[in-house]
Amino acid sequence: MRQDDWTLWLKELWNELTKPPALLDSQPFPNRPNSKPRPNTALAVRPSKQKARFKPIKKKSIPRPKKATSRSFEKKSEITPTFTVTSSQASLYDAISAAYAITIIAAKEQQDGSLLIETDQERQYVITQTLLSISQLRALDLQLNSLWSKGYRYLSLWLTTTSKQPFFIYKEKKYTARDWVDGERPRFRSTRQIGLCARTLARLYAQTMHDRANAVAITPYSPHQIIHTCEKRIETLYAKWDKTDYSLTTQSLLQTVKEHIAHDFEKAKEIIHREKEHREMHQEGLMFSTIHPARFRIHPRGYAHLLTYEDIHFGIRAIDLALLLHHTMVIHETWTTSLTLPTLIAYQRIAPLSQFDTQIVSALLQLPLGLVDILLPVLAETASRQDARIDTFVQQALLLDEERRRFLPRFIDQFPAYSP
Repeated sequence: MRQDDWTLWLKELWNELTKPPALLDSQPFPNRPNSKPRPNTALAVRPSKQKARFKPIKKKSIPRPKKATSRSFEKKSEITPTFTVTSSQASLYDAISAAYAITIIAAKEQQDGSLLIETDQERQYVITQTLLSISQLRALDLQLNSLWSKGYRYLSLWLTTTSKQPFFIYKEKKYTARDWVDGERPRFRSTRQIGLCARTLARLYAQTMHDRANAVAITPYSPHQIIHTCEKRIETLYAKWDKTDYSLTTQSLLQTVKEHIAHDFEKAKEIIHREKEHREMHQEGLMFSTIHPARFRIHPRGYAHLLTYEDIHFGIRAIDLALLLHHTMVIHETWTTSLTLPTLIAYQRIAPLSQFDTQIVSALLQLPLGLVDILLPVLAETASRQDARIDTFVQQALLLDEERRRFLPRFIDQFPAYSP
């Protein structure tokens, strides 16, 4: 075919291809004149079918404030380096530094009155004032070290001063120092944490019930002393009632309270006197005359750690076990075996209870300690209270005591089932 016979578009294509490179256009294949570019149907999507995709706007994260822990100290800049806030504090810090040969860089007073200090060696200690005598402190220090050597790790040892003493004296007051224990104060509303405290008490008793020789200077304790203490508190309560004039309704309620107290107190005394003859056959060990959450620390490893030994005695284990159960009931404001039996099971897995122990625990729970402790601080201020408010408070206390009285028969019936 000759070039003259080519069609128009073929001639245009030939002209474009034969042009020099400098004269080439940017589009080698131009569209035909009066023609529109056809869209790519494979990629085209109808606008009605398109889905809008919205990307959420991320909010700027705000760092959470660090939770304050019991081990946190004030900054060093906030504490006077020379500890000259007061002359008494400065001299106390000097006495601590001299007694234990340490350098204090920070100090903080805790809620229980003890002093938390930090040294230049990044060690933390707790300084506590004690009311124990020097002979008791030395005997107890020997007992604690003996327990530690036997593998009992549920207590805090006292630091020894440069003069090889477990205490130091400052202004005729005795102080002890121990390592800071990590953990939290137990919540007696948790049956698990109550069980951990019961296990620690059982281990303490089991390790010391055959070691009376090392605890000669430690004061003995018996259920009769609890009876005597309860009797004194009842007399104090009655003396305060007699000093105030009440309405007839209030007097009637208080008369009911007196009848309950007298009945339970005499019944508890009868049980304890009946079991007195069996006490000589019973082993004694270290125990406490008061039980409260501040005595323990729940360690992160899952056990209760003993901290204080102010009211430690040598006696039967049923006392502190009964006090632990009683304190638990008072905090829960209810008396039920669902709280007592798990604690007893946890205790007996370490140290099984004898029949004598079960009787003493039942007798001590029979004492109206809760009713007296509730009414004593309130009725002592009756001069500024109205009789109607007193009546309501006494009625609530009586309802709680009635629940305790209904609880005791069920507890006594179920207690032997968990005893060997």
